[in-house]
Amino acid sequence: MACAKAFLDLSALTGVNLVGPITLTSKSKDIKLEQFTQSVQLDLERGDIELRPHAVPLAKIQGRIRNVGNIDLALLAQGKFELVASTMRMSEGGGPSIQVSTARGTLTVRKE
Repeated sequence: MACAKAFLDLSALTGVNLVGPITLTSKSKDIKLEQFTQSVQLDLERGDIELRPHAVPLAKIQGRIRNVGNIDLALLAQGKFELVASTMRMSEGGGPSIQVSTARGTLTVRKE
């Protein structure tokens, strides 16, 4: 098992190999989480969110940007999920709920 790493500065939080549940609320922060397991709940006033979960089955993911920010969510190709976003709803076979929204910005979801 790889070592968990987290880096925090005034504008960003980066985490690799974190085991959740992970909960973060911030007024202004860019968040990048890679290879995480278990649930993630992020609530930002502004900032960008980049998420790359590590394993299937996927865990519950909630990401919300209440003002300005972009969300980039890269999901595993074999993962099943239900996506609820502010501009679309997509289902991939009844997996855990994934909810993301941004008031103003782009939302990118892809399977890798």
